[in-house]
Amino acid sequence: MTDPLIAFFRARLDEVAKAAHAAAAANPGSAATYWSAEQVDYTPETGSRLPRKAWAIVPERVRGIVLAICPADIQPKVVTHIALHDPASVLLDVQADRKLIAKFDEAVAWYEANPAAPAGEVTGLYTAIKIRAQRFDRHEDWQAAWQDRES
Repeated sequence: MTDPLIAFFRARLDEVAKAAHAAAAANPGSAATYWSAEQVDYTPETGSRLPRKAWAIVPERVRGIVLAICPADIQPKVVTHIALHDPASVLLDVQADRKLIAKFDEAVAWYEANPAAPAGEVTGLYTAIKIRAQRFDRHEDWQAAWQDRES
């Protein structure tokens, strides 16, 4: 039987991966493109012919393409934060969490086959999964019992 927290975490990772793939599909470059935040000259469509400065989210390998334009008065930190959460980075994060779950599953199987051995590895991996899953604590399926006592 799958642990409810593990099942919950896997489902959230699937949702995050699906959203990252959808964002990558909208990217005219590559599904594995990293994004950057850059200040660009921008001519608004309001009839003004004078370019203005704006912050843009730009795919790394596709110069000349801009994914989003933000007004110049938006803090560059905000645009940089968005760019740092590009599909490629998000998918690497999901992959790392899935590896963590796989290591947990391997450890559980080993300790079930060796019940006399102390199960510290399983406990440690489960704690790591619990900590990583807490970023989804606003999801309607989150259970209060999963909350890390130290948070």
